[in-house]
Amino acid sequence: LRAASWLVIWGAVIALGEHAGWATLLALDEARLNPHARVHFFMAGVYAAIGGILLCVIALTLLREGHRVAWFALLFALVVGGTFEVVMNGPTGLLFQHGFSTTESIPNGMALFGYPFAWLAALVIAWRPVFAGGPTESF
Repeated sequence: LRAASWLVIWGAVIALGEHAGWATLLALDEARLNPHARVHFFMAGVYAAIGGILLCVIALTLLREGHRVAWFALLFALVVGGTFEVVMNGPTGLLFQHGFSTTESIPNGMALFGYPFAWLAALVIAWRPVFAGGPTESF
């Protein structure tokens, strides 16, 4: 469970750096944006950071203790976040295409897709300890 929790944190750091970072930078650097829109970009970055930090807290506390609610919280983050990431931002994304074959994307942009694999690995690693005798109480 310790390894699973560190994989969650590693994935959250990737997502935080990319998404919260970009939203905040756009808010601060894009003076041509409507001031109202700039506030929304900035707050999207703030709330993304809060969500990422909370996911790390869940990993360091509840997941390490084997709570099923932590496993399902991570599954939810992976399914919802990972699906939107691939659909909107993947190699054939609807908003932007990260990948090796596109001219606007840089290859290191593919590192962004490390977090779904890290979270999937964490879920697999944590499966047996969580569901084969771990705490069953849920909040």
